[in-house]
Amino acid sequence: MYILTNEFSSVVLSVRTHGQPAATTGPIRRIFSAIDPSLPLLEVSTLEEDIEASTAGERIGMVLASTFGGLEMLMTALGIYGLMAYVVTQTKWELGLRMALGAPPRVIATF
Repeated sequence: MYILTNEFSSVVLSVRTHGQPAATTGPIRRIFSAIDPSLPLLEVSTLEEDIEASTAGERIGMVLASTFGGLEMLMTALGIYGLMAYVVTQTKWELGLRMALGAPPRVIATF
């Protein structure tokens, strides 16, 4: 499907094709040249190209949000890992201190 426009008016022509859209560009231009040779056809694009162009901003936003979301998950995982490493380190020191002060193994094992 093609949408033909010019900058002087808001005329849009939509053409449905069954084959390759690029193959119909030449005949459509010739038909319009036969009707009015001074008519400029400035933009010829397929419907898929127009949809791609109109959704480009949303796609960029989606990619940025996904990227920042992934970075947030990575930073959260690193933070949780750091917190757990700190807790384990503190617990090891406390268990060592209890052992040095003579706590029975049964108390240390249930800690």
